[in-house]
Amino acid sequence: MKVIYSICLLIFTVHLFSQEIDTEIKVSQRTININYTADIDSIKGEFIITNLTDKVIKVLGIDKECTCSNAKVSSNEIQPKKSITMTMSVMTKDDKLIDTYSILVLSTNQRFYRFRIKGSLINK
Repeated sequence: MKVIYSICLLIFTVHLFSQEIDTEIKVSQRTININYTADIDSIKGEFIITNLTDKVIKVLGIDKECTCSNAKVSSNEIQPKKSITMTMSVMTKDDKLIDTYSILVLSTNQRFYRFRIKGSLINK
């Protein structure tokens, strides 16, 4: 019986530590799903990024997946216990599906954070 408990505890521990846990920032969400209509030029998503630490976090850069998308932050620094907004937008063109992402690079231990906008065309 002790062996079974030990195996269960080991599996639980491995599962717990294998998950990516942000200890320095909190984000409102990582992916935004949007249904859009054909007459919209672009779709936009906003992500709230909160600094959980007692030090200033710097935005080192934003890497976009494609030239059809745009990403910007409300500030290049996140003050301790404060938040900034990252806004992403993407042109809709004639695509029925949109799936694009941006990588936000911060001065945290985990440097790279991926944010994504997904969309599908709906009928009016």
